Amino acid sequence: MKYLLLVEDSSLLQERVLESVSEFSHALVTECATKQDQATELLGQQRFDLLIADIELEEGNGFEVIRHAQNTLPKDQWPVFIVLSNHVNFHYRKLAANLGIQYFFDKSMQYDEAMEVAKQILDPYL
Repeated sequence: MKYLLLVEDSSLLQERVLESVSEFSHALVTECATKQDQATELLGQQRFDLLIADIELEEGNGFEVIRHAQNTLPKDQWPVFIVLSNHVNFHYRKLAANLGIQYFFDKSMQYDEAMEVAKQILDPYL
């Protein structure tokens, strides 16, 4: 069983991501959060294999969610972090790199690539 935390305030993108991941992983539990505090609360309740976060949220931001995970969880329990956002300028990319985020995608131009990475993480046998 694999666990995904999706931190995204757009209901349309939530549906799209959930539809995409359901196509390649049937043994998957997914939690969604639209706000920073919801996401950090979920991180305290469950261990996740993958965290996909937008930068700008309804309240708060995805970088703070990732920082919270890094500051509160043992490193061997960190999920893989993917940032999927429309905010892809140099400043945000540099901040992501400084946080050690391996995957940073433009949601309008690189969505398929992001889902391919998610597929490899959530179901590496496909």
